[in-house]
Amino acid sequence: MSMLSWYVIAAVCLLSGDVLTSDSELSELSVQLKHGGSLIGTTLKSYSGRQIRTFLGIPYAKPPVGELRFKSPVPFPPWQGVRNATEDGSQCFQMGFLNPLGPPEGSEDCLTLNVYTPPLYRIPKEGLPVMVNIHGGGWLGGSNDHRFFSPSYILDEDVILVSINYRVGVLGFLSTETLDCPGNFGLKDQVEALRWVKEYISEFGGNKNSVTIFGASAGGASVSHLLQSKTANGLFHRAIPQSGNILNPWSQPLHKGEAPRRTLKLAEMLNCSNEEKNWKDIAGCLKNLDASVLVSKTNSLTDWNGYPYFIFQPTLEPSHPEAFIDERPRDVDWNSQDIPILIGMTSGEGIMSTAALLSSDEILKEVKRDVSNKFPLMLGYDHFDKDKQKDITDELEKFYLKNGHSYDKNNHKNFTDMFTDSLFLAGFDEYLKKRLSSKAAPTYVYIFDMKVDNSVSQIVGGGDTYYGVAHGDDIQFLFPFYEFFGKKSELKGNSLVMKNALVEMLVNFASYGNPTPHGSRFEKWEPATKYPWNYVRMGVIDDEGFHVFKNEENYASDRFDFWRTLQPHVEH
Repeated sequence: MSMLSWYVIAAVCLLSGDVLTSDSELSELSVQLKHGGSLIGTTLKSYSGRQIRTFLGIPYAKPPVGELRFKSPVPFPPWQGVRNATEDGSQCFQMGFLNPLGPPEGSEDCLTLNVYTPPLYRIPKEGLPVMVNIHGGGWLGGSNDHRFFSPSYILDEDVILVSINYRVGVLGFLSTETLDCPGNFGLKDQVEALRWVKEYISEFGGNKNSVTIFGASAGGASVSHLLQSKTANGLFHRAIPQSGNILNPWSQPLHKGEAPRRTLKLAEMLNCSNEEKNWKDIAGCLKNLDASVLVSKTNSLTDWNGYPYFIFQPTLEPSHPEAFIDERPRDVDWNSQDIPILIGMTSGEGIMSTAALLSSDEILKEVKRDVSNKFPLMLGYDHFDKDKQKDITDELEKFYLKNGHSYDKNNHKNFTDMFTDSLFLAGFDEYLKKRLSSKAAPTYVYIFDMKVDNSVSQIVGGGDTYYGVAHGDDIQFLFPFYEFFGKKSELKGNSLVMKNALVEMLVNFASYGNPTPHGSRFEKWEPATKYPWNYVRMGVIDDEGFHVFKNEENYASDRFDFWRTLQPHVEH
């Protein structure tokens, strides 16, 4: 590298607040990519105080603006000279998580990723395993912001961590079910990011032949979609879908006709519709509107209390070379998923939905007065005709609410189980049954059942009431995201033990395809090999009898039997 380049790098680092005092420190934070351009990064500290080489806001695709809106991502072109990588890129345009009724936040120029590595002396010649995190957010929001998805826990281990942004909401998942706007742009962004990882991660010290994708909620569902899509073949080698998969009603492709119906509703609000339903003209009109106008209309597409929550989600595309999904997941041969996976969920996933209901007497009364309309909307079977909806509602009441609608914040387990099973567990069981019947590679299954400080149930419920182990509680042991909300919680005792164990086992899996390989300090985590699936229960709801995990069998089999008969989310 020329002396001029060293001066440029030093100047950038001084401006970003990192004072460099030697050539070795400059070398640590400089990465030259094979196309000739360079990146200069910064440093963070891991939980135990280790240095983290940090490269933020790296563009992997061109900004999807103008003619590139509602199009597949285009790789970011090479650059010359040094590019500053010391600040996060913008989050993709979305309604604010903390202020959902406020103005949209973010930018369309958002297709960036972050890379975190240990110091160079800890990176072997063959490179380190790579873990690529895909954020959640219900297909509507989220980002890879390093303050939210902090690398501080995972980078206590020797692994490369990559976190990515992708388009969300209307800009990421609008669809006309035609080639004018086929949809799934956010998922296509993820594929492009993985192509970037394959091309460039070795220059950061990563092993491009050892890539594990992982994520929770919509991130977990994205992982299972990537497992299924031919467009992602060969881009990763192991997968960890958490609290979401391709067969959950909010993740599977929308029922035929639903995506264009919602697109037309949006177009009518924005004076972009026409009597002929000419999708080319409608898509062209929406493409020319200001992005903030499009995003701000998202809340107007819901029917009641923010439902249906998943307005924009994956869709079935017409067959074309860039299609991410062109077959229904249940119709596809799953032998293509022949790589190891580690899959899990919490014991109370449905609390994400019920905590907010149970915490409002007024809303809860409204649900109880009008279950015939509210249950289909909240539980994802409102696409059926009214008679079919009533039949399903009757069956749900018989199975979960034998004592009538007597549930409240102090008596909600059956009510919460109904949401857990409909939105998560039924699809989880169906996914495993289908995968295990195809004689796939090793499959490790967990149910997370440990109480955590700052539980998502308390954040969503807006108070001190603890409803159980909620959606996202396990992820707090991988990323300290509660700090993003201004909350402090010192890990100690069993919580610290669980954090260390979960991080170590997931890094083991990313390294060896096994969370407890030979020589591990843990007992053997038995993989699931047949249906009904065995699993490990992680943690305990209180400190008494604490264990990191226990091998168990026969989880909630009566509930699985019920949903296999009901099938309210399967295409008929």
